[in-house]
Amino acid sequence: MTDALEELESLLPELPQALERRTLGESLARVASLLKDITLAAHRLSDTYDIAEMIGFGDVPEAAEKISDMSDIARHLASLLEGANDATTLHQIERDFPELKAAIGAAFSAMKQRWRTEVAAEYRPFLSLGQLLAKIDHDSTLGARMVKLGEDANTSLNVTQTDQFKQVVANLIDTRARLESEKTSFTSDEEVDNFLSALAQNQAKLGSVTPDILRWLAEHDALDLFEVRPIG
Repeated sequence: MTDALEELESLLPELPQALERRTLGESLARVASLLKDITLAAHRLSDTYDIAEMIGFGDVPEAAEKISDMSDIARHLASLLEGANDATTLHQIERDFPELKAAIGAAFSAMKQRWRTEVAAEYRPFLSLGQLLAKIDHDSTLGARMVKLGEDANTSLNVTQTDQFKQVVANLIDTRARLESEKTSFTSDEEVDNFLSALAQNQAKLGSVTPDILRWLAEHDALDLFEVRPIG
């Protein structure tokens, strides 16, 4: 018994360090299990920055604030990870990580809302414009591809993963630019081009139908595709 007491007394000074090592080890184990989530969050963070740049999300003050908040939290967490060498810091990482996930989610949700507005203004008109061009020129695939662009843009609103959404948006932006260029080549007239674009957005007025536009429509046997109605 005396020997056991003496051994216990000799271990007492080492007990705090042993407990600290155990606490550190437990914290490391928990943080290690978070590493996969942290890696995924880092990818989502990168995708979110890319999406913001593609759709001009940061141009709006309220949106820029969400990006700034997300960046601040990410930098804070990165600093903790770089200097993590004790149980206290590891606990802090565990506590703060959900805040980063929430910030990324909030920014992404706001971007989706911004994209919804973009789709309505810049992509949905391609549906009606494509249908019109398909009637004007049956041999061209331009109209059908414009319709598909509008449909794909509507479908993009249902994408929930940041990496998939980024790829879909990038494809839509590229396709839209290409079709806009083809539309300009198809009409070969800026005035006609602007008229068709306004028509697709229900913004064309009778006063905008110039002799050149009438001539172009007549040349493409498209005059009977239109009718005049009063507003209201």
